[in-house]
Amino acid sequence: AYAYADPVLDSFRRQFGRDPKPEAADYAAIRKNRGGVYTQFLRDAKALLSAAGKKLEAHVEARMLTSKQADSYMQIDWDPAAWIDQGIVDGINLKYLGGFNPYVQEVLLPKARRKGIPARMISEDLDPRFNQRAQEFAGNIISHCMEAGLSGLTLYEGWTFQRLTPRGYPLMRGCARGVMEQLSRSLLNSE
Repeated sequence: AYAYADPVLDSFRRQFGRDPKPEAADYAAIRKNRGGVYTQFLRDAKALLSAAGKKLEAHVEARMLTSKQADSYMQIDWDPAAWIDQGIVDGINLKYLGGFNPYVQEVLLPKARRKGIPARMISEDLDPRFNQRAQEFAGNIISHCMEAGLSGLTLYEGWTFQRLTPRGYPLMRGCARGVMEQLSRSLLNSE
């Protein structure tokens, strides 16, 4: 049972009456089982967060959307559509996925709209530490989100945009100031 967490082993044993084997014959069952365990983890997290008056949002990444027959990311059959349908998530953040991706437009956005939950895009292109053109891209990325019908944009890894003073007050990092100003102008011009 090497390399499998207890919830995965317990679930697999209940379903198949034995431990999973690291053999090709078990790979699809292991991926499906791990996907079910992860979805249950999200359900449990949602219950805890809801009891505390908090919301649960999940990343949905391009690499999570491989064919179920393929060698999936982290050997998990991810099912973000079910997370939305079952009311597990209160929002989704699209990572490495553009707003015009067919799966986003045909599956995720319609489901999110029906449930009234936000679908936002995460863009690494706005990280001013690594992209010298981040300020230039900011307006285009806002336009992309709006044209695709997304709810907004998530500024990923917020620490890249601000830091805390010794007293704990947020302070905009110099390299991010231009990006934030361009985002503000784009949003104001879109109204």
